[in-house]
Amino acid sequence: MVAKKHHLLFLLFFLLFFGCRTSQYYSELDAKVSKKPASTCSPAGNWERNFSLNPSVIEIQGVTEPVYFIGDIHGEILKIQPLIKAAGLDSGTVEKPIWSGKKANFVVVGDFINKGPNSLQTIKYLMKLEHAAEKNGGRVIALAGNHEISFLINPFAEKTETFRNEMTQSFLDVCNSVYDPKTAEGRWLRDRPAALKVNGIFVSHSGFPKWDLNEIDIKFRDLFSSSGTKADFACGDPRGSKKYQGFFNARNWWYQGNFQPGLEKLRVFQILFAHDPNAFSHRGKIKGYFGDAHGKALIKLDVGVQIGDSSGEILRCEKWSQNGSCGEFKTIRQNLKKSEAPIEDILHIKNGPPPDHYIDDPENEC
Repeated sequence: MVAKKHHLLFLLFFLLFFGCRTSQYYSELDAKVSKKPASTCSPAGNWERNFSLNPSVIEIQGVTEPVYFIGDIHGEILKIQPLIKAAGLDSGTVEKPIWSGKKANFVVVGDFINKGPNSLQTIKYLMKLEHAAEKNGGRVIALAGNHEISFLINPFAEKTETFRNEMTQSFLDVCNSVYDPKTAEGRWLRDRPAALKVNGIFVSHSGFPKWDLNEIDIKFRDLFSSSGTKADFACGDPRGSKKYQGFFNARNWWYQGNFQPGLEKLRVFQILFAHDPNAFSHRGKIKGYFGDAHGKALIKLDVGVQIGDSSGEILRCEKWSQNGSCGEFKTIRQNLKKSEAPIEDILHIKNGPPPDHYIDDPENEC
């Protein structure tokens, strides 16, 4: 009888012990399965951008060939590629572009990722078109916008959600795919220039003329060397106690004609920018403010493709003045009997400051 009780006690002890261990095992397993994904990627290791090969600011002088500009593709390459074909720059497909622009320059003025459904495909298309242009005497220059900078600073930021979802749906890990500089896409994304000066035109995503070319170079290099921790130059602080605008996401800087000192600082006649589809209180079209008869001008390129304001527009400078400014602009559009609009259709205001504009906007963040 005593032996039987011992057996029962031993069996009870065994069941309790085994049950606890099993419960602990499955609890740990559940914790691993339900563990949230990482909220950041590790730094880019020993990678270091070569600014000699990939400068902060690209300067091109003596250009006589046409130069084409487009802003804010935002992952909508399936909509935009037919427009690029209409401009005579590509005779191929999204998967296999064929450069047909001869010696022309094609400038993509930032924000080619996020919001739209095909950011990764947009990156791959631009990479292929860039390579095809180089082989055939032309050039594709894709500038960084606030969405690209936001992704590089923090790929898990709220602004990059659609891009992350796209990669997840393609069974790609964010950190080990486009973010990683060891990949072709990651390296290309990190090598984007901050700005372009072509003849007498300055081009950047927000167009912000607060710094000269040398200052832009120093601050952009500093942003990369700090692994994104010094983001004030890129993003500013529009909502904090010290409100100021960043290079890639500034708005309203042109209000009341305040761009004139910027033209002098940059030593240009014209500033082209994207980022703000509402600039000059006119959505859905490329619009410009021409300040005088010598070609001093601002032109905004964001026509709101991703938000449905337009099916896309490309600005073309086809004639250059002796002072380096563009002497003749035209816009190339889709779904019109005449694909090109005359310069009069680009002008918005003459001989006066640009109109009032909203001051605060969530998009003013990186």
